[in-house]
Amino acid sequence: MNRRQLLGLAAAGVTAAAGAGVTTHGKPPLLFVHGSHGSGGYLLPLTLELTQRGRVATAVDLPGHGAEGYFPLWYQAPQDVHAMATEVSPIAGISLEDNVNRVVSVLRRIGPAILVGHSLGGATVSAVCNAVPHLVQRAVYLSAYCCSVRKTVAELFESKENAGSLMLKVPPTADGSVVLANRFNWRTNDPDVLALLRETYIADGTDAQLRATIGGLQPDEPYGVSFADCSLQPSTGGRVPRTYVRFTQDRAVPLALQNLMISDAGRFDVHDLAASHFGVVTKAPELAGLLDGLR
Repeated sequence: MNRRQLLGLAAAGVTAAAGAGVTTHGKPPLLFVHGSHGSGGYLLPLTLELTQRGRVATAVDLPGHGAEGYFPLWYQAPQDVHAMATEVSPIAGISLEDNVNRVVSVLRRIGPAILVGHSLGGATVSAVCNAVPHLVQRAVYLSAYCCSVRKTVAELFESKENAGSLMLKVPPTADGSVVLANRFNWRTNDPDVLALLRETYIADGTDAQLRATIGGLQPDEPYGVSFADCSLQPSTGGRVPRTYVRFTQDRAVPLALQNLMISDAGRFDVHDLAASHFGVVTKAPELAGLLDGLR
């Protein structure tokens, strides 16, 4: 990769790139799409595991995330609780289409790839498959939202299969109708909330792993993706080969909901990993081995 190509990838919000655009040993590159409030940064343990296996693996920062993320002064110490509850989010207008455009811009650079979504990132993966199926060799969902019969993530979130999600018990930080985004204070020091967050997202990890993982999350996530139609279309995205990796110990996206999405969409190659929601962190070596075997 020359310097001009490298700068182009950086401008597109790509992190942890290794030889992007080069197929290794006949294996396509893997492009990762992060979940809510996150960035490609929390996927670094996984992309590093894959690059150390000789794979091209990279993660994209979606618009308004990562280097473009919203980390306001009220989110720093000491925190301004009033501003946290009232300030309108400047990234509220980001849409699913914006996410798709960002991912497609990277796919056009690195060629047909295995597109991997974690959590809310699955919605963008499906929409990208609908838009440019010829650029996606395989779609992979890591305990991720995959819409088909139910058109939006919001519909899946409200389903009876999601009733066991511990996300429903996490206390809200702000009224979304006021701040115009899903806002959460990941930098809380409330021991009860931290205990609930660990149980919800990373029960198979340590307290240190919890703090390291949520410490890089930003407070706001735009609503646009969750309420947009991201259902796989039979004539486009529905024809892309797809794999679902069930995180069987996930308390955020419960197994019942994962099974519903697999049943609704059908035609999944299904694998199981005994992992929490952030199994991309706690089980990175095992997950990398699984992904390395996909074509």
